[in-house]
Amino acid sequence: MKNRRTILRIIIAAILLYIIASNIFLIKPFKDLKPEDFSEVGMSEMVVSYVNFHSDESIIKETLNALKKIRLTKAVPEPIITNTVNFILLKDHQGNQINVMEARPYLFINGVWYQGDNGSFNSVYRVYEKYMHVK
Repeated sequence: MKNRRTILRIIIAAILLYIIASNIFLIKPFKDLKPEDFSEVGMSEMVVSYVNFHSDESIIKETLNALKKIRLTKAVPEPIITNTVNFILLKDHQGNQINVMEARPYLFINGVWYQGDNGSFNSVYRVYEKYMHVK
């Protein structure tokens, strides 16, 4: 009985250590963005020639909240080839732009590919689907 408790404690400690370590080493690239810093958010499928821009504060806030949930594990040195791409473009009040291209489980942010936690992309995809075709 004592051995079972010891093994159970070791398993629980290993799980907790894994959770803590995985959160320490994950990259959260959008954690410091604030909705008031942005004037528009744009969404596009496959090609950036048509971008559906929104300046509504609630859409900007919802998009940023979804982007803040993204967790990336590492930069990927080679380009990614994919057939499904969603673009999100964030414009600040000075006209600067953050380009985000989502191709699960990869994310392209201003010229750099990152590998991410696939589950953290779900909230971004839901926002994208909700507002992509809304005028």
